[in-house]
Amino acid sequence: MKKLILLSIFSIVFYGCPNNHINEGCNFPYYEFDMPVSFTPVNKIINIGDTITVSSFIPREKWDRDSNYIFILDSVDFHIGGGIVRMDTLLEKGKHYNFADDFNWIADSIYNFRVATISYTFDYYYRVDGYKIHFNMIPKQKGSYLFTLNSLIGATPNIKGKVIETKNRECRTDAWNVCFMTNEGNNYKELLKESPNKDYNTTVNNRWDEYNTIKGAHCFKVE
Repeated sequence: MKKLILLSIFSIVFYGCPNNHINEGCNFPYYEFDMPVSFTPVNKIINIGDTITVSSFIPREKWDRDSNYIFILDSVDFHIGGGIVRMDTLLEKGKHYNFADDFNWIADSIYNFRVATISYTFDYYYRVDGYKIHFNMIPKQKGSYLFTLNSLIGATPNIKGKVIETKNRECRTDAWNVCFMTNEGNNYKELLKESPNKDYNTTVNNRWDEYNTIKGAHCFKVE
């Protein structure tokens, strides 16, 4: 298990291949791995007291769709965490908000799950065939929320992936990242437009492709 880094809901992801990477014997300068996330129930509207389950599994052997390489991910730190923000309120500048407290968070101790104001972090649990996470959220407060789960690898020059190799060892690289999508992209984007806050109805809405395919974003309403 690896210690992961606290993420901001508005962390910026930079595309392309940064300088000073190890990339030996590889046909592509950069590699991206698609990682599915399950968020249930899948309904747009969830009731107070319902149990939300979030789960994800990253296989040890991961196929890269562009190069057709199979990479071996052994003891990898994915630098993953996430965020939860309430969209149906105007945020006052300088005021402290703790939207994570709108939920009860339940996770097995093996994940070292931690919650702080609008963010959460955890350790993926590594077993023989891959990495898994499974946790629950129980809403206590009505509102419209944006959930994210993503990696900081590639988002800042200070955080790089561990060197990984292909199954036949023809390619060795640390130029890679993971991209999350929740519920195959069925994530109720229309709730962004209902927000009175420009951060969501404009900024996040205009960057939705990034939020949808990289940050594992999912919108839902609690009633």
